[in-house]
Amino acid sequence: MSPITFADHGLNDSNRAQNGKANCSPEVSPNRLPCGLWRRGAVYQYRTRVPADLIAIVGKPRINRSLKTASLAVARRSVREIACDIERQFDALRQAGGAATVQDRVVIAKPSPVCRTSFTSCSLTFAEVCERYLTDPTISRTSKSSIVYRSTFA
Repeated sequence: MSPITFADHGLNDSNRAQNGKANCSPEVSPNRLPCGLWRRGAVYQYRTRVPADLIAIVGKPRINRSLKTASLAVARRSVREIACDIERQFDALRQAGGAATVQDRVVIAKPSPVCRTSFTSCSLTFAEVCERYLTDPTISRTSKSSIVYRSTFA
């Protein structure tokens, strides 16, 4: 056996990629953006398609909303609120049937404070807010970072 073959354990360029040892990374990147979140310049935006049955009512095939932040962490949190708001508006338009008016187009185009007011109106303690932040499944942290956060919040 040659030293090159022995060092590579029998792998050459043709079967190295097949075995997943090189040129292949099946792991998901921790920096992957949530669905619909994208960056335009320095500001994050949310973009979603209008369902086919509502395009005639809304008047456009896509909805774009600025999240008005350059912070990825803030954008990841606020994108869920915006997506919730838009889905509620889609449901309201479907329930209205074919009786949608021009006013409905304006509602879709402007953000509604439905999700924000319902969240801010509930009374949470600081400990509950910290615990929700630390157990948020959309944020990945190392165990060392979690320990630092918990000691800081304590």
